[in-house]
Amino acid sequence: MKFHASQLILSFGFFPDPQSLPQHGLQVDGIVGPQTSNALEITSVSQPTSYTENLYFIDLPPQYTGLNIRQGAGASFPILNSLPNGTVVSVVEEQCDRNGQLWAKLSGGGWVTTEFLAPTATNTVAKLKGFYPKIQAFGLENYSGGKYPVATKNALSLYDLIDFFGADNICYNRSDDYSQVPCIPKAIAQTWLNQQSKLLQQEGHSEGLGVASLLFTENTPELQRTLQQSQSWLISHQIDHQDAKRLSTAALTPAWSHLIARYTTLQRVDEITNQNREIRQKSPSEILAILKNGLQNQRAYTLGLYQLERDHLGNLVLTAGYVLTPFAIEDHGQGKMLVRVYDSNFPHTVQTVEFDLNKNTWRYKTPMNEVYSGDRTSRNLELTSLSSRTNPLLFKAQNPPFSCPFCQINSALGISLIGQGKLIVTGDRNQAIQETVAKPYKGGQGKRTPPTYQVPYRQNTSYTITVSDIQMPYANQNASGTGAPEGANVAITGPGFIAAAEGIRPASGKVSRMTIQGQEDQVKLSFTTNQFSTKSPKLVFAVDQQLDRQNRVGGYIFEVETMDLSQDALFTVGLDTKNKVIYFEDNDMATKQRQYNIKITHFLGDTNTPIEIFSLTNAVLTQAAGQCRLEKNNQRVNCPRIYLVRREYRPPLWWRMKGEAMTK
Repeated sequence: MKFHASQLILSFGFFPDPQSLPQHGLQVDGIVGPQTSNALEITSVSQPTSYTENLYFIDLPPQYTGLNIRQGAGASFPILNSLPNGTVVSVVEEQCDRNGQLWAKLSGGGWVTTEFLAPTATNTVAKLKGFYPKIQAFGLENYSGGKYPVATKNALSLYDLIDFFGADNICYNRSDDYSQVPCIPKAIAQTWLNQQSKLLQQEGHSEGLGVASLLFTENTPELQRTLQQSQSWLISHQIDHQDAKRLSTAALTPAWSHLIARYTTLQRVDEITNQNREIRQKSPSEILAILKNGLQNQRAYTLGLYQLERDHLGNLVLTAGYVLTPFAIEDHGQGKMLVRVYDSNFPHTVQTVEFDLNKNTWRYKTPMNEVYSGDRTSRNLELTSLSSRTNPLLFKAQNPPFSCPFCQINSALGISLIGQGKLIVTGDRNQAIQETVAKPYKGGQGKRTPPTYQVPYRQNTSYTITVSDIQMPYANQNASGTGAPEGANVAITGPGFIAAAEGIRPASGKVSRMTIQGQEDQVKLSFTTNQFSTKSPKLVFAVDQQLDRQNRVGGYIFEVETMDLSQDALFTVGLDTKNKVIYFEDNDMATKQRQYNIKITHFLGDTNTPIEIFSLTNAVLTQAAGQCRLEKNNQRVNCPRIYLVRREYRPPLWWRMKGEAMTK
């Protein structure tokens, strides 16, 4: 392959005295300013005419005209020379400095930062202006709570939920400024936040990293606020504040962690999933045409890809969701198109998605040789516009900006698995549900997170939830990923309530089953034991209906678990809205006395702090002579706001709360 002298400049020749460079205005961050460009009489160089993998051209932001060549791989090494914007260079080696920044060794000698190197190509048919993959593409690798437990634990807050779903759906109190008057959270809002925080700790942040990198192209107020907060945090922690934009490993600031968590969470709201589902119905050629038109008109997108698996019903399931940030499209002839992307799982590099327009296929091979691919029938490729996430939050054209998944106006159940494994939702007689809507998750890192399934919520309808092939997540993870195994969680959102089964641990190769059942004025979540698992998960119910007789605004989170159930025992927690009672049932009670852990937390609209009104650990439940007792340390405790039923007893025993006294 031959190049004219005007097309290729390598880094050899005259190197000026490094000591004399500062007087010409050379900046120490590796960029040549306009004064230096004029002093050194630097002129532009024409673009290359063909494509080669080890050739790159210098691609600088508009305010810069040249790039410094340094003696070694790092900004602390002396400056040897500078190269103008557009220069083609040949790279023979790459090396990271102590700050994690990647540097390239040139064939003619010297090192340059890779932040401003782009693959050479004159056949680019579309490009996102203002996106510089070595700057906006963070140096931070896609992460989860196992690697950064502190950064992910509280990254999402109630104030994000207010921003997404509106204050009326999140807080009991109303305020024009919740920074001055703290939000008093509703029980269901706090429960949903807890579930999303646990998901963020266990899963990757591929979606959030991809979206955050694109914010640089729009320079939104949210981005500016994040940069300012990050810079202040870095200065206070004595870290070089230039890292605020590059987001190196040392600079995962609370502000960046928060921004990334917000956009990772938004991927499953209806407005985003509906757009994605519509795009997935299109062929690869149609999707590429949409992307091409968007980039040509400076509309930014993320590219979502999935692996395909079949469940036991033969249905194809989208899993191992992955997000790429496309910024350029190249036409290589004969129907071969290459899309240049940033992949947060492999920072410091530019990756390529291959499209074959003749075959109507696409293919992406990661640096770890994992292959994602599809054709016109696979429907495992999607585009999501940046504006669909940012505009609703920025302009507030509708209030709230996004549909609330757990609010009373919702008419569906959303069933999710927090953890890796298989989740199947079926109707009567284990049949597929025609109205099911799947909302896949894109966390990256190759994790097999199943979709959230949205099904209609109707009275006198029962759904069976089957969980299998669980890869055990860990509680209290540290950087090495160790900790106590805690099992997976099934989370269920419905109109005005949230139910959950936490700590599901099916034996290897076995399944766990539960049912969610809607009846008139009642909803039940039941867990069925088997010969491989006789310990119940913790069953949780959160509701914002007042259950006491004082009619104060408020809600409850009710948690109960028990040990050593018999095989095929049925353990249930439920909500009776007509009689204003949360209850649990145990059809195995006649076999032996059982130990229970019970906790009830009361959320009151006139207090900032939820009140734990009832808590017992390893309490024995007995039922004799028509009486209900919870015994702890040989002390009788009246049953709280629940009724306890066994098949032989009709009617059930009802217990309610009146003031501070428990009465029958």
